[in-house]
Amino acid sequence: MNIFIKKKAYLCFIMSSLLLGLFTSCETENTDTVSEEETELTSSISTADLIKLKNLGFEANTAEITDFILPDGTSESRYLVEGDIALPESYLKSFDVQEEIIGEQYRTFNLVTAITTINVIGISEGRFALPQNSVEGLRRAIDNFNNLGLDIRFTLDFGFRGFRDFDMVVYYNPNERDDQGRLISGGVAGFPSRAGFPNQLIRIYGLGDSNANVNEHVITHEMGHSIGLRHTDWFSRSSCGSNVSEGRTNVGAEFIPGTARGEDPSSIMSACFGAGVNGEFNNNDITALNFLY
Repeated sequence: MNIFIKKKAYLCFIMSSLLLGLFTSCETENTDTVSEEETELTSSISTADLIKLKNLGFEANTAEITDFILPDGTSESRYLVEGDIALPESYLKSFDVQEEIIGEQYRTFNLVTAITTINVIGISEGRFALPQNSVEGLRRAIDNFNNLGLDIRFTLDFGFRGFRDFDMVVYYNPNERDDQGRLISGGVAGFPSRAGFPNQLIRIYGLGDSNANVNEHVITHEMGHSIGLRHTDWFSRSSCGSNVSEGRTNVGAEFIPGTARGEDPSSIMSACFGAGVNGEFNNNDITALNFLY
């Protein structure tokens, strides 16, 4: 049976353990107004922040404030949009509202420019320790990037103490649930900061029984987001069986020269994928990464 797993830009994916084909669309317009319906659904978020989320290219009507679980079991408040994109308040504050209203010329699609060595830790102790298949998947994901000889390089350690000092932290929540209390599987990550640092936290969940190839694919995909890659089919989400654009807007969807402009279903950065993935980059993925780094 071919299983589709949803992944998105801050991006990652969520897969229900009972129904594996649930997808949501993304905002397609860059407007500075918020509807009454959106205000009702997101009453705990200020109108100004809802406008900023829309201008950044996210679906404001999906926004909510959530407690984002950290590897030590503590949590911090984050904006959750489109079901699986977690934005810290500091990220939202780093954009001036007036800058966002300017239009599509403003490029918020950041790359890693502040460092060349990205130190990664896989959490191997405590409640959020990676299961064995995820440990192997993380090792393979690191090799995927390092084998390309890019200008950035990844180191890998396992442990728990001092995880906040690492550039990327990969950890596992075995009890991730949706708002209806159902166990879900997938992952969540983010984009690089405006200061040029990679997204730090990559949380995966519900993949303990998935093979190492699936874990490799998931983690590589989330690492790709964390250094600045968007979905290759952001304009249609065709890999998810839909035809809805995630929106170019100010999040940035800059074409990378030398890569496919049309559909590229075998890309590791496709929005959705089947259960039989091998976790490896295709030629266009490699071309894109070599162009950027």
